Amino acid sequence: MGKQPTKKHYTYNLSVSFRMQFTFTEDEVKPSEEGGPKDRDPSSRSLENLEKELGEYLGQNYAVDDVEVWGDFDELLGIDEE
Repeated sequence: MGKQPTKKHYTYNLSVSFRMQFTFTEDEVKPSEEGGPKDRDPSSRSLENLEKELGEYLGQNYAVDDVEVWGDFDELLGIDEE
């Protein structure tokens, strides 16, 4: 029999953008530098931890280079109290 034709596979580095909802505890937010006195932003440390968590999760199935997370007080959806 003849040789089967081979398929070519093309690998790219892609930039992927998506929005997600995430809840931070009050220990993971800080006063906003740009907002009013009651406005809060996620702290740098909490964003770095989320970047790491997402990178590890996505890295289980994909070759992930870099994860960048950004959040600001004007994106706040709400505050829940226990």
